[in-house]
Amino acid sequence: MVYSRGFEALPPAVKQVIYRRLHDVLTGKDQGESFAHLSPVERRNIREILQETKADWPGHWRQE
Repeated sequence: MVYSRGFEALPPAVKQVIYRRLHDVLTGKDQGESFAHLSPVERRNIREILQETKADWPGHWRQE
């Protein structure tokens, strides 16, 4: 979804809310049951892919 035209057309403020949620899940801040199947390695790999492929991924998260 984050690579779709629809997502790209969202207002920046909406995209940032979605990115914040992704960040919380992918850094392990959110350890909810819905995401328990993701190992720390998988979370890191997904986060690294997003950092490399999404130009508007917040820069200050790139160091984490």
